[in-house]
Amino acid sequence: MKLKSFSARTGGCAASLIALTIAASSAQVTVDGVRDVGEGYSELAVQAQATNWGANNSLANIHTEQTTKLLNLFVSGRADGNAIIVFVDTKAGGVSFIRNNLIQSGGFEADINNLGETDSAGITFETGFEPDYAIRVFGTGSEAYASLYDLQKGFRVDLGQVDTTAGDLGSHGPVTAIRAEWENVNTGDPVSAVKGVEMSLNMALLGVAEGEQDVRLMAMLINGDSSFGSNQVLGSLDSSTDMGGNLKFIDFETDYASPQTLTVGVDRPALVATDDEDGDGATNDIDPQPLVQTRDIEFSVNMAVQEAKGLFTVGSTVEVQFFSGSQTPLSTLTLTDPDADLIYTGTLVAAGGFEGESFGTYKFRTDDPDSPNSGYEFGFDRTFTLGTAETTQTLDTVFFSNDAGYASWADANVGGQPANQDFDGDGIDNGAEYFMGTPGNAFTANPPVVAGVVTWPRAADTAISSFRIEVSSDLVSWQDAAVAYPANLSVSDTQVSFTLPTGAGKIFTRLSVTP
Repeated sequence: MKLKSFSARTGGCAASLIALTIAASSAQVTVDGVRDVGEGYSELAVQAQATNWGANNSLANIHTEQTTKLLNLFVSGRADGNAIIVFVDTKAGGVSFIRNNLIQSGGFEADINNLGETDSAGITFETGFEPDYAIRVFGTGSEAYASLYDLQKGFRVDLGQVDTTAGDLGSHGPVTAIRAEWENVNTGDPVSAVKGVEMSLNMALLGVAEGEQDVRLMAMLINGDSSFGSNQVLGSLDSSTDMGGNLKFIDFETDYASPQTLTVGVDRPALVATDDEDGDGATNDIDPQPLVQTRDIEFSVNMAVQEAKGLFTVGSTVEVQFFSGSQTPLSTLTLTDPDADLIYTGTLVAAGGFEGESFGTYKFRTDDPDSPNSGYEFGFDRTFTLGTAETTQTLDTVFFSNDAGYASWADANVGGQPANQDFDGDGIDNGAEYFMGTPGNAFTANPPVVAGVVTWPRAADTAISSFRIEVSSDLVSWQDAAVAYPANLSVSDTQVSFTLPTGAGKIFTRLSVTP
């Protein structure tokens, strides 16, 4: 990751690499959004372009300071209805391009890039800058809200409200503290601004290796939905024209002279044995993974409705298919059903990530050939928030495709009423309407007698425990037609028919369903 040199491009403005080496100090930094005298900060860069967006939207200067294992960062300025994003390159394997759908879980891609919908739309960084993390601070009036993005894993963690009136600093994992206090920046006076965004970053948790090396930074001022960039970054652009706009891309490598990024030399100390770096309750000397919290996660999915519909056969494989997020190296987790209750379970061992983070995205899948959608469940990708470290996290049992049979239908159609009630008052119980595939919240006519036969339609996608046709001569006492008149009953996948018996006198029929 350590940058060796830059060369100026033809036609561009030659620029030398902006670098600063800082030594670990004993200065006390108070993370309050104000760069105070005596905090030990060193100036890293001062803005060279006057803001086009007014004094209440600006990037003025950036300062850094290392306190043992923490890299303290101060970015002065203000975002009012807009946002400041700080990109941080700490290790190998970051990203050189922010595509439009980079953040796939735990947040929305528009929060970090909303420049367009094509594969080429996005933010291209200058050669050699491959950030691993981004911290975005959105401002509105005096308020500020922060989010941490892991760009390699593709997810976001909301740090909450972080302005000076908020009670919580929003600390989380690598971001041990963050605070903003906004200040308008007078045009032409970026040096003296001492209010803005202040944060402390745990270098080890950001992936900075032990010893001396470089960390690289870049700050951008963008609009609220990240569809347009200002004329300001820190470093500084060689143009006073706003970025992006209708072009739907920002290319720092092609359109601006290097460097727009800043380099900080740090000396990350060794881990202290008695510290608990990742906050999981185990000190570094006994923690097998001292830089990441872990826990076992139990998944379970109910396949009973799918079996009842003929879309799943016992013996087929059921698995969790992982797509993005904290478990990116994983592909699948195979589930089992040892007690044959059609609830398939499995445990992911030592899943990494900090408490409160998004796990990532996943779906349940089966290899049953009768399952639609190539075996994947329908609906949005699933995700959840990681729980307490070193404690097994048991997820709720869910139905495949969130299809719980009658319960799902009842919630959507009859206010969650049980099957033996009549939500719409049409004389047909909810369970019978579910069986027939009618709405349940609108009038359903009783099937007529046609040539001595009563026929009830049968919806193909209903899952039930049992049903029967019942008969009565007085509407008080009812018998199962399969017992009283077995030869008169006809059952298929699409309908149930009952032929009225001759010579039996007056007879009534009804459909009774137990979902």
